[in-house]
Amino acid sequence: MRDVLLLSDRGVTLGIVHWTHAMTLMLNQERSKVTPIAFYGDDVVVHSAHDVHPLPSVIMLRYREGRNIPYTDMVKINKKNVLTRDDFKCQYCGEPLTMQTGTIDHIVPQSRGGRHEWTNIVASCKPCNNKKNDYLLKDVGRKFDMFLRKKPRPPKRDLALKRYIQNPEYAEAWKDYVAV
Repeated sequence: MRDVLLLSDRGVTLGIVHWTHAMTLMLNQERSKVTPIAFYGDDVVVHSAHDVHPLPSVIMLRYREGRNIPYTDMVKINKKNVLTRDDFKCQYCGEPLTMQTGTIDHIVPQSRGGRHEWTNIVASCKPCNNKKNDYLLKDVGRKFDMFLRKKPRPPKRDLALKRYIQNPEYAEAWKDYVAV
């Protein structure tokens, strides 16, 4: 099945939710928390015990007095997000990466006091990550001629959307709600 774009009651993109969570939010009869505003199409449906429901592509939270929706520009640090930020390329040798071949490397290793933060993490292929080991880049750089291709920066909030918008299925369904 497909994921669903979640908007605030003011139309701000809050994130992407799994279709099961979107349907739960939508079909909770006693206190539905969202309004569906776009659907994938007549052929994409969810069957419940008694009904057939069209799958929404975009849902919007309903306004509730006193509700505070946290808005943060912080993107969670995980392998998928690091690889996406670095365009699925090793930041040392430039090799194309996949989820299977890519790893996360700490520029200043955690064993040497490096922090687990966006400015200290890059996507790396396994051979480069193994070469660097737990050395500082300046030490291993002279020995193996390794250098960073670009300085790591924290990604923008729209990073997750970037992955989806590259997929024509999502690009078409979300084009009116997302500008990436």
